[in-house]
Amino acid sequence: MVGAASPAPTDVQISNIGSTRFDISWQHDTIGELQPTIRYRAFYKPAQSSLPSVYKDTVGFEKTLTISGLTPSTSYQVEVKTLTSDSNVVSDSSPNVIATTENGRQSEVYNYCSMREEDVITG
Repeated sequence: MVGAASPAPTDVQISNIGSTRFDISWQHDTIGELQPTIRYRAFYKPAQSSLPSVYKDTVGFEKTLTISGLTPSTSYQVEVKTLTSDSNVVSDSSPNVIATTENGRQSEVYNYCSMREEDVITG
């Protein structure tokens, strides 16, 4: 969007990546906004998908979101925009960030005892 009423969010970070979730955080400078930001909207979708993005809004001015219900071992394209009181998107998109969920397998721990013939005590 050229001449956006609000600067785009910056420094989008992905953390706490699991098999079906991750957290998104970002920075946003509200100085000089033409329309006040009241919340943020994160758009996300599988990186290679031609489907439209799904979105999730923050509650108030929070600059973090947890996205859950994702598919394991999948790369997601993420971007963040600002919203005004009338729920209009008023900023350019943040730079796209790609995050890949984990494979979803549980760690396997094997407890076993190997015995050699000479370790066996007979009596």
